[in-house]
Amino acid sequence: MKVLVQGKEYKICFKHSQFEDHPKTIRGKFSTRLVKGITECKLFEADTKVIFSAGFSYCSVEDNFNKVEGRKIALRDALRPVSREDRQEVWKQYFFNINEDRFNSFKARHPGEKT
Repeated sequence: MKVLVQGKEYKICFKHSQFEDHPKTIRGKFSTRLVKGITECKLFEADTKVIFSAGFSYCSVEDNFNKVEGRKIALRDALRPVSREDRQEVWKQYFFNINEDRFNSFKARHPGEKT
């Protein structure tokens, strides 16, 4: 997904890794937890392909996997070093793009149906 912030184009990429059969132990600052999946979000400068920032969300063994929530948490984490105004612009474009994707996916599955 591409977003435009202050005239500069950035690319947002997500990757989900699952460890259902062999959960991994993640040691944090204050606790240790057993996870069955990690969602990674990377922000790239579109023209140079340099990683600008990265964020992660962890799916505990007690959690149900939720793609949308995992991506939002990982993106929130990746946007921490970004200014408030730029974060707001990224979120606005992110939600516009995912809603448009859902709409187009619905139209493809239900041709001829009024939306």
